[in-house]
Amino acid sequence: MARAAATGNMLYSIHFLRFIAAAAVVLHHTSTGLGGTVMVGAAGVDVFFVISGIVIGLSTKPGETATAFGVKRFIRVVPLYWVASLAYIGFRFWAWHLVPDAKALAVSAILLPGVDPLLKPIYYPAWTLGYELLFYGLYAILLKAAVRNTNQAAMLAMAFVAAVPIPLPWRPDTPFLSEFCLEFVFGLLVCEALKRNLRLDPRFGAVCLAGAAAAFLINDRAVASRILGWGVPALMLVTGFLAFEGARIFRHPVCVLAGSASYSIYLTHITAIELTSEILKQHGVAVDAHKLAVGALEVCVALVAGVLAHLLVEKPLIAALRATRQTIAARLARRRAFAG
Repeated sequence: MARAAATGNMLYSIHFLRFIAAAAVVLHHTSTGLGGTVMVGAAGVDVFFVISGIVIGLSTKPGETATAFGVKRFIRVVPLYWVASLAYIGFRFWAWHLVPDAKALAVSAILLPGVDPLLKPIYYPAWTLGYELLFYGLYAILLKAAVRNTNQAAMLAMAFVAAVPIPLPWRPDTPFLSEFCLEFVFGLLVCEALKRNLRLDPRFGAVCLAGAAAAFLINDRAVASRILGWGVPALMLVTGFLAFEGARIFRHPVCVLAGSASYSIYLTHITAIELTSEILKQHGVAVDAHKLAVGALEVCVALVAGVLAHLLVEKPLIAALRATRQTIAARLARRRAFAG
């Protein structure tokens, strides 16, 4: 779930698609929380992973060091996640007097890929961020190794991780095998096409969008093969949106804000949904008897809360961390110049 590239070279269609993916996840968790069956909303995660491959491939500057890449990704992903996790922990304590133990806090802090049900973070949708960090780690290793074409090398590395079972030291009966890595590869493939100035005909884009919609409709429940059931349609959806990159609607300030808020929406929607439900119950509302109305309210609250979190927390937090990084980098550069 990484952000779009800087505004100067932003893919506006993909930027807005991030909001659609986040809204789909919100709809999924709202529905399942009320006993519904909108499972396909979880495919928003697959869309995020494809987009991550595109964004990282396009935003990594030529000659960028592994350290610079890692610091940028850390600042962008982890601190806001920590803040959101603390907010969720605070809500759980207020609502249900739940206090996490040290192991749960440690697992939540380090964000391991979600290969073991016993090692899921407290804010449970954040299991996806473990895979993001895995992707970033492999990419940083390739940068450190000074691979000339990092994107192509990353595709091979991701495909290897997805195909070869890797034994887990603490769970030898549960080898690590992640189809999600192939979705990052999909994104890198799209990135390579974009770097070669491949132009997509809107008619082809419309076919891709129709195909993606049909595939998601057919696979509207949990699928046996996520890469085929949701990963390939996610690639089709991304491709379809890219074919309409020139559409002015994607540049509308509301669409840009929605895309910018997608990460905050993802990190706050469970707290917003459960808080809304808890307040309704405390005020005597029979949630199970009014599922449609309650679900609509929870979706709206989650989206609005995510936008507010973006404006009031995410933007100032990221700005402060980036300013601190630049200050430290400038001081280190002066020290090196003085020492030289």
